[in-house]
Amino acid sequence: MGEHPQALSFYEKALKINEKVLPEDHFELLSKYNNIGLVYEALGEYSKANFYCEKALKVKPKHVPLNHASLACFYNHLALIYGEMGEYSRALSFYETAIYIARKSLGLDHPNLAASYHNIAGIYYLIVEYSKALSFCKKAIETHQKSLPLNHLSLALFYNSIGLINANLGEYSEALSFYEKSLKTTLESFPEDHSSLAALYNNMDTIYDKLQEYSKALSFHERALEIHKKNLPLNHLSLAFSYNNIDLTYNNMCTYLEAI
Repeated sequence: MGEHPQALSFYEKALKINEKVLPEDHFELLSKYNNIGLVYEALGEYSKANFYCEKALKVKPKHVPLNHASLACFYNHLALIYGEMGEYSRALSFYETAIYIARKSLGLDHPNLAASYHNIAGIYYLIVEYSKALSFCKKAIETHQKSLPLNHLSLALFYNSIGLINANLGEYSEALSFYEKSLKTTLESFPEDHSSLAALYNNMDTIYDKLQEYSKALSFHERALEIHKKNLPLNHLSLAFSYNNIDLTYNNMCTYLEAI
């Protein structure tokens, strides 16, 4: 229901009761630590989320083998938190541990591995190591295609990420090609005005602006704006960005009254 403080209050009550009657390494404590960590993560309090996830991780190996698939999920979760905290080297280390365990327990072609490869690509993207980011995105796609349908929605996310990387490398035609793949895959699951498409339309209009194809850029700007109007309050900041993008395109087209 999104009532995170209320959820946190009840989880903490449950934990307090468990800690009074159970040993500190009891398996029952694991779910409490994990759930509290998830709530703090949802609240954006990453240091507290990390504290509880680390506590859970100390309990978990005592009850499951070190190569158990559930441990990979824990390491992925910790990596995600460290990434949000800006501790990218630690995030990479935990993602790599998660991948090692997942390979041992699930096999080389499991879709969970594709998600981990994509997460690593995200870290390399943030630290501006685009060639490594691109390599891991491609590994994510290759792994995903071995086990899931070619129109699976996760692929749309991976294609979009490759588009972003190529855009930052100045490879605009290549970026556009992957954005179009992402759009095609997304439209197989969602209607054209679905809220998730606004960001993709914005990515595409940026490329058309770079290529000086302003009428196409304007078309995608306007699609993104219409989606925002439909799904967001009229004073939402995303609308301001959309209006600004349209203004810049009109400016480039020398249609200054429209820009104003």
